[in-house]
Amino acid sequence: INKIDPAQLEVYDKLAELYHKQGLVQDSRSQYQVLADHYQKNNKIKDAIAVYKKMATIDATDLRIQARLADLYRAANQKDEAVMQYGLIGSMLLKRGAHDEAAQVFQKALELSPDDVETQRNLVRSLLAQKNTDAAMAVLRAAPRTAESLALFAEAQLEMGQRAEAVRTAEQALALDADAEAPRMFLSRLRIQEQSLEKAVTVLRPLVEGAIARRQFTRAAEYLEPILSA
Repeated sequence: INKIDPAQLEVYDKLAELYHKQGLVQDSRSQYQVLADHYQKNNKIKDAIAVYKKMATIDATDLRIQARLADLYRAANQKDEAVMQYGLIGSMLLKRGAHDEAAQVFQKALELSPDDVETQRNLVRSLLAQKNTDAAMAVLRAAPRTAESLALFAEAQLEMGQRAEAVRTAEQALALDADAEAPRMFLSRLRIQEQSLEKAVTVLRPLVEGAIARRQFTRAAEYLEPILSA
């Protein structure tokens, strides 16, 4: 069986599936790798993507497979899929405490989708976790001016010890969008640290009232929990 003609691709696929069902992960991956290599050498990117998706299902924790899948999405100009995949990898790296590597991955995603708020947030937080505030600020200065990006800018300023400037930036964010959650959460956190609980409640009131109006009572309670615990 191991001497199957490489041209018989379906056999490799079926054999990989069989190994997978038997719990033989490494053997299954080996067969899929033959397929993936063949498709990539023949510039059949979509077929290679299909195989790597199967490999990623078999071992979701293998970052090399996940990264190769993301790169293939990028090569195939499937930007949305690539951004989502890079985001997945970055999140996995963050959970492992690998902030430097996570930042590199989120940067790839941001290159594909510069306006993606979630990717931008993750990249900035990765950089801040590394104490790389200059890089975080550079990312934010290049970002579109939104309430969300300004809230992140305020986080970076606070990390740099610029508390007063951070407050002003967060207030500018609310001037842009009074309903924005991120700057309100940021300001409430600062007020709680100052033991100015009434001010914290005032900042959060629109979020709480909005959640109640939508009958999202659990969410409303979550907004208030830090104040009650202070």
